[in-house]
Amino acid sequence: MFRSPATAALPTKKATMPKVSDLEVWRAANRLIKQFPIDPAMEAAQRADHAYEQGDMSNFNLWTRINKAVRELEHTNPADGKPLN
Repeated sequence: MFRSPATAALPTKKATMPKVSDLEVWRAANRLIKQFPIDPAMEAAQRADHAYEQGDMSNFNLWTRINKAVRELEHTNPADGKPLN
């Protein structure tokens, strides 16, 4: 296959991260809540921001998923014991 000099330096295959399962995301969210009980969602958001700044979109997307799971877990497990609705 002919490749022009402009594209000759580009890799032929993309390096991608394997898909992280939903179960692994929920486990990571639960661990983050235990490690950072004050504001685990902020920690996940900061890690997502850092990945974005580095141009690491795979990790950005992963930390965004973890952040969403953290917020859902926090919503279903209120710390003050009040009912959700």
